Amino acid sequence: MGQGLGRNSPVVLSLGKDNYEALIERHGQWMRWRIAEKCSCVKGITMQPDIHCPFCAGRGFTYTHLKNMITYSVVMLYDGKGILNLDESLKSAELLELYDMQGHRYENAKKLCNYIYLGEDTKYPTKGTYFTAVMRKNIVQKLESAVAEKNNMGYYTVPGLLNKRNNIEGIYYEAPSDIISIGKITDAAGIEYKATEFRLNQFRIEPTIDPDTEEEIPITEPVTVENVENISPFIFVLLSQNLNKGDAKAVEESNGDAVCSFPYECDVSNDDILTVLAGSYTQKDVICRSQLVTDTIGADFVYDIVSVKGIIEGEEVEYKQGTDYILVGTNKIKWLENAETSPDVGEAYSITYHIMPTYRVVKQIPQIRTSENQRLPKKVVVKLFSAYAEKAGVNVQKNNEITKKGINSSY
Repeated sequence: MGQGLGRNSPVVLSLGKDNYEALIERHGQWMRWRIAEKCSCVKGITMQPDIHCPFCAGRGFTYTHLKNMITYSVVMLYDGKGILNLDESLKSAELLELYDMQGHRYENAKKLCNYIYLGEDTKYPTKGTYFTAVMRKNIVQKLESAVAEKNNMGYYTVPGLLNKRNNIEGIYYEAPSDIISIGKITDAAGIEYKATEFRLNQFRIEPTIDPDTEEEIPITEPVTVENVENISPFIFVLLSQNLNKGDAKAVEESNGDAVCSFPYECDVSNDDILTVLAGSYTQKDVICRSQLVTDTIGADFVYDIVSVKGIIEGEEVEYKQGTDYILVGTNKIKWLENAETSPDVGEAYSITYHIMPTYRVVKQIPQIRTSENQRLPKKVVVKLFSAYAEKAGVNVQKNNEITKKGINSSY
């Protein structure tokens, strides 16, 4: 642990490497990080998005996963053989640049696994010389093959995509990775499928249609997946108390809710979305059935739906999940074509659901980036999405505005 930090000592956001690692151990939590990118529909003069844009759904931003990052490692030369030993986590990273403390660059340096060889024609510096290695780290992981576990509503869970346990108030929690692509999906009969939906470590497939009889061909269990590309969540620190004066002032000036601290190589920036995967809370709402394929729930990341109820011919009706509707994307309800019952266009229905706390970055906090030969963690001010949505008018749904908003607009 960092100097002066015990289990019960107060944490101050003045962080060096040791103190930050101690802060992560005590307050770090799994977070889903989505990078915001400006949509090309934004007009250059007014900087206003097109409210009918089919890609960003009028938000002005599209969101994607970070697939690689630039990372730095300071290592010392322990012998005269010109070999540097990197951390095991950098085994697959690509070496971009290597230089010593005098600024001399080693153009002939080669990297093999977690070792860097300075080169045969290089004059090796003395033992104890420090080097800085600049590398590109691919954070996309690949699962070669697995047998998927069937859930409700046609969803399947890919085993092996849960990250190490995080002790939260005595409860062991495993955070799921995000599936970004699956190379091949086949059932026991050899029929191939394409995933219609990715949701954390789950995917959804639909039965194929027999071209001769035009009838559905049942999915034969078990379902096998191959080459599953996935991205693990990040461990960041989110604090709203015990902030230093500078951070507290930044939160107040930007009308934020908390400060998020993260490692130097993670370039979290304005309008990025951070979802806390360690817990959820209940929210209730009333939604009008639209003429679109999906109805949008007024939250950014819905974990699951508790109940959906409406009134038909003077009687209260509870719609069945998996039979009448399914939850798709991060915040949308899709009414099924063969639903037993469903609200008509324009009719209202009540919904109770669990949401994961989701924050939007509203300000980056400028600070010293390096000190005592180490790179300090970065900080941003974040605002809870529900409050941000009320202010920005995000997810407002009107029946008289028929747009091309699709399921993908909220991923």
